[in-house]
Amino acid sequence: MSVIRADKWQNTAGVSYGNVLQTQSRTADIPYAIGVTTNTRYPYPGDELLIRITPFFKTSKFFIMASISIGNNSNDAGILLTRNAMPINIPDQQSSRLRLSAVYGHMNGAANGDHTCHTLTTSFLDSPATNGEIVYNVDLITEGGGMYINRSTNYANATQVYNLTLCSTLTVMEIAQ
Repeated sequence: MSVIRADKWQNTAGVSYGNVLQTQSRTADIPYAIGVTTNTRYPYPGDELLIRITPFFKTSKFFIMASISIGNNSNDAGILLTRNAMPINIPDQQSSRLRLSAVYGHMNGAANGDHTCHTLTTSFLDSPATNGEIVYNVDLITEGGGMYINRSTNYANATQVYNLTLCSTLTVMEIAQ
């Protein structure tokens, strides 16, 4: 019987596998109200969550975590992680069904839908296999009506808990392979 022991594994550049090489995180706290078209993707407003990152190695993987706060006066809302404006972290196509990274159904669950807000979260290990700059962002989708980002639907200047302001976060970590 043979035994092989190693105190660490490294790539050809001498970097240990699994090490975090760089991290970028963006937090957005500006509240938005957006009129939307049913089942249409909208990039997160502004560039508050936009992350531009250049890999140290072509073989690196990227661990992405998103936490997006959405109020909505429709029934459902969802998010999609994007790399260079293309969706990632979505299932294979099944007929004409929408494919999303995370969704919350029936947002009008409260007696008064104006008081509804949810934080949608997702994470994904991406393997872009490139040396070039990567742009990560989040797209939003709803069944129509209004979409409210980082705030509840009802946004009166009052002290009730449902008149709230929230924040959204996108974090990307490059992992050596």
